Amino acid sequence: MLPSMLRRNVSGSHRSNTGLGRAPSLPLGGNLMTGFTKRQVALLRVRDDNRCAWTGMESDRLIVQHRMGRGMGGSKRANRLSNGVLLDSLINGAIESDATLQAEAVRRGVKVSRYADPLLTPVLHAAHGWVLLDDDGGFTTVEEVAA
Repeated sequence: MLPSMLRRNVSGSHRSNTGLGRAPSLPLGGNLMTGFTKRQVALLRVRDDNRCAWTGMESDRLIVQHRMGRGMGGSKRANRLSNGVLLDSLINGAIESDATLQAEAVRRGVKVSRYADPLLTPVLHAAHGWVLLDDDGGFTTVEEVAA
C-alpha cells in the first residue's frame, strides 16, 4: 500500500500532497480532489472537447483548473462550470509558478480575480476562441477582448 502522502492516478504518475511532483490527470470518471463532481467533470470534458484550453491539444495530463481560486478550505461557489477549464497539468503548474505566465492567464481569462464573476469574464479558449462559459456546460462566443 502507498503511503498516504502519495496518490496514484490512472496514468501511473504520482503526486505528493506537498504540491511537488506532477499533478494527476483526470480519470475518465473525474477527479473529486478538484471539488468538481464527476458529472461536472464529464460536462467540462464535452464542453472543452477534451482539449487543453490553453493549447487546444488533447493530453492524458488534463486537469480541471479553477479560474477563480478556491481559497483556503474551498468554496462551493468555486465549483461552478463557468469557473472551470481543462488545462494540461504542465501548463497549470507553469501558470501557478511563473508571474509572466500568470499575467497571461489573467489576460486570457483562464485565471480571474476572487472578486470577479466567472460567468461574466470571457476566456480565450484554444478550441472555441473568446467565449463566456455558463454553469450548464455550454458557452457563448463573444467579440475579441482587448488586451
